[in-house]
Amino acid sequence: SLHSDLKVAKSSYYPSISFSAGYSNSYYYSFTDGATNNSFSKQMGVNGSESIGLNISIPIFNRFSTRSRVKMTKLNIKKQDLEVENMKLDLYKRIQLAHKNAETSMAKFHSSKEVVKAAQIAFGYEKQKTEAGRSTVFDFNDSKSRLISAESDLLQAKYEFLLNKKVLDFYSGVPLVDNNIE
Repeated sequence: SLHSDLKVAKSSYYPSISFSAGYSNSYYYSFTDGATNNSFSKQMGVNGSESIGLNISIPIFNRFSTRSRVKMTKLNIKKQDLEVENMKLDLYKRIQLAHKNAETSMAKFHSSKEVVKAAQIAFGYEKQKTEAGRSTVFDFNDSKSRLISAESDLLQAKYEFLLNKKVLDFYSGVPLVDNNIE
């Protein structure tokens, strides 16, 4: 996380201590005449060397690199916090839009039901007029077409409302008060 990165960056302000230990061994052979060469096993036993080391580093001046790393880490933390806040605001905006869409589609659904009722009544009167011979086939077909169109709009409004309600339920988990869509 960025908070642990900040602790790591701040740790460069403090002195550091390191310890080292080592062992080395060497073997040599001389090709000159008359040189005495010890055996491999003897040289391995005699030519060994051990070393230990302790290193203390005190940061007095490191060209402001530690301070720069700490500032950059703090800026990254603020940037991440702002991104989280922006995501929260975006989610809130989406929930508000989903709620408004659900309300609008619910009102459209209810008004479409009223339009269908009116179109059914108008079609019933037009049917009676046609049967009585007081209307033309054109007027009858026009009334029937308006009824079919109103029923189609009602069906579309119903499914639009259901979709918007599901989107709202997904975002908020709170169902709308008016769930009656029959």
